Amino acid sequence: VGNRLVFKEEENAEGKLLAHARNDKLFDRGGPHEGCDVTRLAGELAYALGGSEEISRRYRVLVLRPRWQSDPWNELPETQRPERWDGRLQLVVIPEYPEKLEATLGAFLKQHLARRRNTLRFLLPGRAAGNLYLNREFLIFARAIHLAEQWKATDPAYAPLLKTYQESHLRPKLRDWCETFALLDVWSYGQPEQCRFLVEKHGATGDKIPQAMQDKIAKELFVVEDFEAVALTQAGAGSTLAALLEELQEPAIAGNHCVPWLGEVWAKEQVLRLCAAGKITLNLHGRKQLQAGPGEPADAVWLRIKGELGTGKDLEQTHLALPGAAPQSGGGVPTPPPAAATPPATPPVPPIPPPTPFPPPSPGAQAAEARDRTRATTPAVPCGSNPKSPINLLGELEKWSIQPDSRLTRINLNVAEMTGAQLRELLQKLPVGVTYGLNLDKEVS
Repeated sequence: VGNRLVFKEEENAEGKLLAHARNDKLFDRGGPHEGCDVTRLAGELAYALGGSEEISRRYRVLVLRPRWQSDPWNELPETQRPERWDGRLQLVVIPEYPEKLEATLGAFLKQHLARRRNTLRFLLPGRAAGNLYLNREFLIFARAIHLAEQWKATDPAYAPLLKTYQESHLRPKLRDWCETFALLDVWSYGQPEQCRFLVEKHGATGDKIPQAMQDKIAKELFVVEDFEAVALTQAGAGSTLAALLEELQEPAIAGNHCVPWLGEVWAKEQVLRLCAAGKITLNLHGRKQLQAGPGEPADAVWLRIKGELGTGKDLEQTHLALPGAAPQSGGGVPTPPPAAATPPATPPVPPIPPPTPFPPPSPGAQAAEARDRTRATTPAVPCGSNPKSPINLLGELEKWSIQPDSRLTRINLNVAEMTGAQLRELLQKLPVGVTYGLNLDKEVS
């Protein structure tokens, strides 16, 4: 106006946005935006690491919230909790670098995850990065994004500010925030502080991190011989492919190194390569046998059998076996029974004498008989499992809803193979007050 510059707008949009973003009372307990800054910051970090469709199809990024050590899952959206996990690889972002990393992560797995403990990959910030949710700069940016997204509906001036604070301020900083990842190596349920983890640098940023981790694990941390040992054990027991995959998703026991879980597709490919090498055979639904022919090159077998394995319920109908072993399941046509010969003439049946009267049972016998009758008429639900590790069997008990006071009958525990020392250790740990039967085959050297 004249020779003066005058601001015609009553207020500056960005100034108002930052003034509200710096007001802690709006986002603290009881404020109108309580907790929205934490939720937005976690969401922005998850997007920076795995927001593209290509990445999200294979990986699920879970950014844990402030109470990640005491109550990690209830702070997450319901769709991200363990009971809703699918076949994607789970990348769990820890919001701070723990002082005692291995003991803390071991306790986390024991307390907060009952199954699939070997599938998690922990993403970690640098040691000096501090706590994600105590970073003032990150919180201000997250609050600005949250407010701009709300206000743009009534004032279009906030739409470009939303984009600016997302793409130019917060996400670039978050892409570099996770420097390392941790993978379970040695599991100890009884003493989680004794757990051991492999801590590695992934050498990537942003949404390149998930695939960089996958490549590093496959090329540097995955030991083919360890995978083969587990697969051959399962094949020797006649297990299904589903049982093998479930076994691989749980930690190894007795201080053994865990086989890194690289996903179902990767594991099935390794199984097919063992089959192509002539080390195992696969029976598909009892209708088709996958195995290497005599003198057939492994490459030729691989080209012939790749893509043969199904998914879902098909895995439960795919049985593993060692070459030359008798099939464990189905496929053969039942042999009809021989024709029955003409029975000889039935001799006359002598008359049955009247029964001899017995004295009435004692009161104690009557009570025992009543208990047996009650047990006989009580419905029983059969539960069974293929050979699994003790940790996996504990998980089966949870799935079967077996409580400490549940009454169980006809318990049979089958062990495919063990040494005399392992058998002695097992017998010494069995509960007292219960009798056991024992049958075994002793190999003669």
